[in-house]
Amino acid sequence: MTPHTSVEDDGAMTRSEGLRTLAWKAAVFLLAALGCTELLWRGLGYAPPGSQLVYFAALRKEADENPKAVAMIGSSRVRWGLDPVAIGRAVPGRKFLQLGIAGFTSMPALYDLAGDPNFKGLVICEFHTSHFLGPYTYPKLPNALAYSHPEFSGAYIEQWLGEQVRMRFSFFSYTLVREIPRLLQHEPPPAKERPDRYYPFKDPGPEHNRHLEYVYQLWMGDSAAQLARSGAWQTPPEMLGWLAKIRQRGGDVAFVRMPVGGALREQEKKFDAETQSLIHDLRARGNILIDYSEQPEQFHCPEGLHLDAASAEKFSRTLGQQLAAKGFFR
Repeated sequence: MTPHTSVEDDGAMTRSEGLRTLAWKAAVFLLAALGCTELLWRGLGYAPPGSQLVYFAALRKEADENPKAVAMIGSSRVRWGLDPVAIGRAVPGRKFLQLGIAGFTSMPALYDLAGDPNFKGLVICEFHTSHFLGPYTYPKLPNALAYSHPEFSGAYIEQWLGEQVRMRFSFFSYTLVREIPRLLQHEPPPAKERPDRYYPFKDPGPEHNRHLEYVYQLWMGDSAAQLARSGAWQTPPEMLGWLAKIRQRGGDVAFVRMPVGGALREQEKKFDAETQSLIHDLRARGNILIDYSEQPEQFHCPEGLHLDAASAEKFSRTLGQQLAAKGFFR
């Protein structure tokens, strides 16, 4: 008896066509849902927020390509405290690039620039005694730096696609659960990421300031204890090697000690001996270091650690003028 192959084939084809139709319908439904969600956010005034990783990568690339570039590196105190526009007004003809990374010291970025043969520019590097605690090797770079070095891997491609979507669509970055309180209080949408990555610090208010100042005091106390145990009162050899590499390629590095205020200024005095020893050692080796504590002007830090927008503008302008006077931008 001959098997009914044609009947079986017809059934398989019907099922296959059904699956394709279902897939198309699901895709159309998903696109329609995302489109409606995007229109909702846009209607509420929520434009795509941009991607600080994409912006960082663009600025990091410019550091290699622009002979007039000056990379500004450090922690959130640099990202929120050094205004590239203000310092650019004080030093015309230079392109100041905001490469500060919140939550990290200046060391990973300095390490990255030193190891890049294409970087031949200038660096303004944040100085803080706690940065000299190490480590000085970085098998895993901070996220922003890692993103600026493309690699062919599933994780990197997934992250790249996510950041590209974030740049162009609002639905990827906002959720109603998080934004409903803001909408109910008629507050404006969150500020978009700026392509220059400068983030003007906004005073969170007295209550938050007191809490943040307390947290920073604990961190500084821990740093002081670690410094006392380590005896790190001289420039680490690893850093000296990084500085030498940058200068051998025709670049240069200047250091800046960012302002602190209030109770944190008193807290810093607990390791003032180590701070002054490191400052003396850096300067004795021919490095330029601008120390806020030697400035006649006063700068306001609402929670002790970060400059407010007005003080950041003033401090950036002053820093540019002092570095220019010392011949750093020759």
